[in-house]
Amino acid sequence: MSLSNPPAPSVPALLDAQNIVISQLEAQVSAADAVVAVAHEKMVAAVSEHELAVDAARRARDALASIKGTFARVGALSNSLLAASAGRPPRVLNPDVLAEIFTAWNALPLMQGSTRLAPPFVAASVSRQWRSVALAMPSIWCRLVINWANLYGAEEYIGLVLDRSRDRPLDVHLRNVPAAAISQASISDRRSVQVLARTGSLTLGFTADTIDLDTSFLPLLQCAMPVLESLTFLPIHADHVADIHLGIRILTLCSNLRVLALSELFMDFLSPHTLPNIEKFSITAPVMDEDMHVIARAWPKLQELSIGRVLPPHGASAALTADFGNLRTLHCTATFGPLKCMCPQGVPVLRDVTLLYCADTLRQFEQFIGRSMTAEFSSLESITLIGTEGLIEYQDLWTSVAAALPKLSTLELRMFSTRSLQLFFEYWSVRRHLSLPPKLHTLHLNRCTFDETSTRMLVEWLAARQETAAAVPQNARPLGEIRISQYAWPGDEDCIFPEWMVHRLEQLVRHVEVSTVWGF
Repeated sequence: MSLSNPPAPSVPALLDAQNIVISQLEAQVSAADAVVAVAHEKMVAAVSEHELAVDAARRARDALASIKGTFARVGALSNSLLAASAGRPPRVLNPDVLAEIFTAWNALPLMQGSTRLAPPFVAASVSRQWRSVALAMPSIWCRLVINWANLYGAEEYIGLVLDRSRDRPLDVHLRNVPAAAISQASISDRRSVQVLARTGSLTLGFTADTIDLDTSFLPLLQCAMPVLESLTFLPIHADHVADIHLGIRILTLCSNLRVLALSELFMDFLSPHTLPNIEKFSITAPVMDEDMHVIARAWPKLQELSIGRVLPPHGASAALTADFGNLRTLHCTATFGPLKCMCPQGVPVLRDVTLLYCADTLRQFEQFIGRSMTAEFSSLESITLIGTEGLIEYQDLWTSVAAALPKLSTLELRMFSTRSLQLFFEYWSVRRHLSLPPKLHTLHLNRCTFDETSTRMLVEWLAARQETAAAVPQNARPLGEIRISQYAWPGDEDCIFPEWMVHRLEQLVRHVEVSTVWGF
C-alpha cells in the first residue's frame, strides 16, 4: 500500500501564515521599542540624580575653601588681639571672631545623612559666651531640616527655629515626607503652614511610595507662601505620580517664586499665570505642546528652562512657535523636546543649550536652526551634548549643525562612551570639518570613558585643528582650552584619560586641565 503525498498548502493559507508571522514580529518590535523608551527615561532620571550629587560635592568643596579662609582670617585676628587681651582669660574669643566662625560653620552644605543637631544648636551648647553670641545671630538659625523618619521633638525644634530666626526667611529641607497619611505624623498642619509662611527656599523629598494626593503633603502647598523664592522637588519615580487625579492647583499664592524644579509632577498642578516672577524652571515629566505656549506667555522673566519630552498638541495643529524673549539657558533632557516649539528669532538671547546626542534630537535642532531667516543660530555660545549609549546612530550628527553656529565658543561632551568618542572625532577630523565651528575656544570632556583609540583620535583631532587654524586663521581660530573632568573608582584606570598624555595636550593647547575625582 503506497502512501500519497500530502496536499500542498493553498496560496491563501500561505498568505495567512505570513501575515500571522509578520504581525507577531511587529508586536515584538513594538514591545522592544517600548522597553528602549522606558530605559531611556530611566537613564535621563539617573543623569539628573547624578547631577544633583555632583552639585552637592561642588558646594561642599566651595564651603570647605570658604571655611578655611575664614579660619585663616580668624587666626590673623586672634594674633592681633592677643596683646590687647593680656588681662582677660586667654581662652575667651572675641564675639566678632565667634560670629565669623559661626557664619562659616553654618554655611557648610547639608549632607544627606546629617542629623538635626545643626551648627547653631551645637554652638549654643558650648558656653554662656558662645550661647549669647549664637542667640544674637538670627541668620544662623534660618535652616530648618525635618526628616519624617525621625520626628522626635520636631514640634519643639520647629518652635525654636521660628523664634530664634526672628523674621528671617527660612531655608527648609523636608526629607522622607510620607506620600500618604501625612496627618498621622506628629507635626500638625497648623505648624506646617506656619513654617511654609516663613519659607524662602524649600527642598521637598517624598518617600518611595505612590502619592495619595488627598492625604499627602501636596495640598498644604496651597497655603500662602509670600516669601518663597525657590522650590525643589527631589527626584520622584514617574510610577509614583502617574495615577494622581488632577484638579488641584498648588503654589497659587507664591507670587515671589523665582526658581521651580517640579521633577515628575505634572504641569497640570500649576496655574502658571499666578507665578509671574519665574526665572528658572525644570520638569522631567512630559508636557503638552500647549503648555509651552502657556509658559512663554505667563513667565516673561524666564531665563533658564530644563524640559524633557513635549507631547503633540490636542487637535489638528498647534501654534507655530513660542517666544521666550529672556531665555538664556535651555536643557533638553529627552528626545522630541521643546525645540520643535521654538525658533531662533523667538529666543534672541539664548546662549547655552544642552542636548542628547542622538539622531532625533540633533535633527530637531537642525529644524530649529532652519526656521532662522539666516539659516544660522548666531546667539549660541555654548552647547553641551550628553552621550546616549544605545540611541547613538553611526552617522555624523555633530558637523551637520556645527556649521550653523558661527559664534559657538564652548563645547562640552558629557558621558560619552569610548565608541561614541571615536565616532565623534572620526567625523570631526574630516578636513572640510576641521574648522567647524570657527570660533570654538573651549572643549570640555566631562565624565567620558577613554580607551587607547579614543585617546589617540582626540589628540589627532587637536593637532589637525590647530594646524588648520594656523594655516587659514580667517576660517577658524585655534583651540585655547581643553578640560577633562573624570569620576572613577579604583580599578577604572584603563577607562580614564592617561596622565602621561597630558604633556602632549599641553603642546597643542595653551590651557589644559585634567581632574580626576576618585570614589572609595
